[in-house]
Amino acid sequence: MSRTISFAVAFALGAHCLATLLLAQRVTATWQGQQLGTALERLASTRQAPLWLDRRVDPRQTVDVQFTNVPFAQALAKLTEQHSLGATQLDSVIYVGPKKTARGLATLAVRARAALAQTPAAQRQQWLRAAPSSWPRLTQPRALLKELLAEADIELVDDKLVAHDLWQARELPPMALVDRAVLILAGFDLTCEISPDGKTCRVVPIEYPLPASGDAPLAEASSPVPATAMRQQFSLRLENQPVGRVMEKLAGQLKLELFWSEDSLQANERSHETLVSCQIKKVDLDELLRSILEPAGLGFSREGQRVEIYGLP
Repeated sequence: MSRTISFAVAFALGAHCLATLLLAQRVTATWQGQQLGTALERLASTRQAPLWLDRRVDPRQTVDVQFTNVPFAQALAKLTEQHSLGATQLDSVIYVGPKKTARGLATLAVRARAALAQTPAAQRQQWLRAAPSSWPRLTQPRALLKELLAEADIELVDDKLVAHDLWQARELPPMALVDRAVLILAGFDLTCEISPDGKTCRVVPIEYPLPASGDAPLAEASSPVPATAMRQQFSLRLENQPVGRVMEKLAGQLKLELFWSEDSLQANERSHETLVSCQIKKVDLDELLRSILEPAGLGFSREGQRVEIYGLP
């Protein structure tokens, strides 16, 4: 059983716009000798979020935990701390794995997206286009990544660094290609280096330690994470609102730094006045921004609280 406590955040955009910030989601459970993978899957289901368990984590390890009406992040911390693991969220996926990887996953995604800021708009759109993914049992991750990139006419270089492995069948919700690449490679202590033209993805080792990003981990083994440190989720309904005004109000509420690139303004001198409509529920910040900007022909890259907006082709 879970209970959601929500706080309304008004953006002063009239009756058509209301955002709900989910600051705490409480869960109650008792597991004795439960397999770690099963317990994590059940916990993730309370947020209706898919779980990504790092390939280096044995899901058959057992856990003994009990919590009553505690915040989701604290429950997740109790589960992971028994095996010195960490957890974070990438897009809508909850990642559980080694602490150093969980701590740096958001940074890796931010760096990859930042590299796209200089790529041609058409190629950038390929990397940022959200799409679902699925694969059958015994899929090789190296072949999977190569196939996903090939669908966008992107070449994978130095893929031999990805060790041979066989994965269980899995389905992922719509995610940007760049985030899927980061997620797949992270379990090998690897990441993607995107070429300036956006047509090549080079596999490179992760250089630890990674600096902290604007997205704090959901859980780490050292101590329970307070509810206020959880990754924020948003629900938003817009009907024919000017995108510039929406973004400025959003920036004020969430303390974001907005930068409108020259191409976003050149593509449409009145881009700030383009009307957008959307209806989304329980999404993270990146998906919130994407849902607002893409209907106006705009994309973005984010590094912490800094958001750069650019025009899509």
